[in-house]
Amino acid sequence: FCAVKDRNVATVGPVCHGGTCYTGETSNACAAAGGMDIGGNFCVLEGSYSVAGPACWDDTCFGGDTDVACAAVEGAVNIADLFCAVPLSSTSPPSSLAVAKPMASLWMAFSVASIFFVVLAQI
Repeated sequence: FCAVKDRNVATVGPVCHGGTCYTGETSNACAAAGGMDIGGNFCVLEGSYSVAGPACWDDTCFGGDTDVACAAVEGAVNIADLFCAVPLSSTSPPSSLAVAKPMASLWMAFSVASIFFVVLAQI
């Protein structure tokens, strides 16, 4: 455990899906965001964050869409192209529309993929 006095920090991790943990990607994303990496499994970031992901439906993951949606949110951190750590507060928080649009893109990707799989299953 790590006690941090007088600082608002968030711990992100472990970043895992389907039996795979993305330690290298977590370390790289943490370094790029100026966070403190803990063994490649966790990242301590300044501020409050919510993690969206994994951006997967069953065995299909939507990596490219996750990257695009995450990049559209100011201060968001893309991890392994499957997760997005979204800042909840900052000195200049993103507008609700800025957060809603990329998350809507992720939701749309999931919805389209679901419809595709349902149609494919009926063929």
